[in-house]
Amino acid sequence: MICLVPIFACAESSEFAENSELAEDDRTVDEENYIIEGLEPVKIQELKNGSKIIIESAEQKAKVYINGIYQGKTRLEVSNLLPGEYLLELKKGENKTKRRFVTVRRGYALTYRIEF
Repeated sequence: MICLVPIFACAESSEFAENSELAEDDRTVDEENYIIEGLEPVKIQELKNGSKIIIESAEQKAKVYINGIYQGKTRLEVSNLLPGEYLLELKKGENKTKRRFVTVRRGYALTYRIEF
């Protein structure tokens, strides 16, 4: 069993969007010198407990990595992550890779959609 830990922990808040956006100064440059920006969820659902992110893409069966650890292929649901910011990577074939930061919030199921 592999435990994923957030890259950035975030404080709990009653408003989701309050702390979910990365400021321009908080953007990160990856090893290929591309800016990695935060990704906003396309759907937000409240949960009674735990947390969940759902990863969708028009590219069927794109490989999904969270903080560099392979999780499966799209469409993918990952449950019970600790609250915070995670680096999400989608890879399709040899040349298609997208990297974005995603937020996990306790008590929410967040759906993220990445297009290539």
